[in-house]
This record gives sequence, C-alpha cells and structure tokens, in this order.
Amino acid sequence: EVKLLSGQCEALQKNMQRSADAVSTAQTNLNNAKAAVRETEAFRFRGTVLHFNSEIPARDIEKYCVLSAEAARALESAFQSRRLSARSYYRIVRVARTIADLDGSEEIRVRHIDESLTYRPVDETYWAM
Repeated sequence: EVKLLSGQCEALQKNMQRSADAVSTAQTNLNNAKAAVRETEAFRFRGTVLHFNSEIPARDIEKYCVLSAEAARALESAFQSRRLSARSYYRIVRVARTIADLDGSEEIRVRHIDESLTYRPVDETYWAM
C-alpha cells in the first residue's frame, strides 16, 4: 500500500509540474501579445496625444479603426437589433480594434466585431421580469 501511495504522489507531482509549466507558457504568451499590442498602438499613435485604442475619440474612429465591408454590415446589424447607443457603438469598435491588433490584423473583421460584442453587458431590458 505504501508503494502504491508513493507512486500516486509521484504521478500527482508530475501532473502538477506539467500544469505549472502550461500556466507559465500561457502567461508568457499573454505577456508577449500584450507587448505586441502596445508596440502597435505606439506606432499607430506616434505624433499624437493618444496612447491606447481606448482613447480614440469618436471623431477619429474611422481614421484608426478601418472595418471590412462585412464587419461594417455586422456592426450595423448589431447596432439595429440591439438598439445600441452611439457611445456603445464606439466602445465596441475600440475593443474590436484591440482584438484585431491581438490578431495581427490591420483591418477590423467580422470575428473581431463578434468577439467585441461578447464583452458587452447583457441589456437588462431583455431579462426584466
């Protein structure tokens, strides 16, 4: 019994080490992605007072956030069906810009808009009882 327990402990320790290694790798990948986005933002906003996508004023959205035709249609559809405000529209586009940056894409695509929409809080009017 002691030998069996010792073998189980060794297997558990190996599994824990693999998990710790996986977490470390994931953290490194996340840090690298964040650094790459920061570099992209620094390049994009050089010569301006802006530093981050979240700071893009509404008047400059079209300049910094180029949407594919399909993404523009998807956003318009979401805007209409969810009755989004102008403020939330711009917030969704800014978040989509960051998602596109993480994806290494100059243009904001449908998948970036779709992911951005998933981060929106649920409208309470749909859930009111």
